[in-house]
Amino acid sequence: MKVLRRNCSGTLRVLDVEHSSLVTDAGAEEICGLRRLSHLHAFHTGLTPWGQAAVLRRLRATLRVLVRGDFLCEALEALAAECRERDGDGEGAELPELLLEEFWSSEQYYFHDAEQMELVSKVGTEGRGRGNNGQRIRCWDDFLRAGGIGIV
Repeated sequence: MKVLRRNCSGTLRVLDVEHSSLVTDAGAEEICGLRRLSHLHAFHTGLTPWGQAAVLRRLRATLRVLVRGDFLCEALEALAAECRERDGDGEGAELPELLLEEFWSSEQYYFHDAEQMELVSKVGTEGRGRGNNGQRIRCWDDFLRAGGIGIV
């Protein structure tokens, strides 16, 4: 990750580290240094929700697509906790706006509760999603109501 950041920080747009368990929160710092990253494949890595949140927060200006972004809800919960910590009691804590245009869910992950769905809608209202069947969905609200995405 350090070599990628050193050599490609201004040019790399797509990063696929799926199933790379050695990519941990230490690697998140290096990922955050990839200033032009727009597509991220980070499914089944060693990143914790806090490391994932750091990537989302620091790359929010360029990151557009999360392929198999099953970690999105946990990362947003970590971001919300950071905001509450930073802003005191957190009643008015505002999440940073993400400019995600596309988020792919999977057949393995379902929203656990309505709060997770609300977090997603707060940070990316202009986005598209892909439901479990791969069908494109035009906005987050449609995405959250799509078949195959549910609360379990």
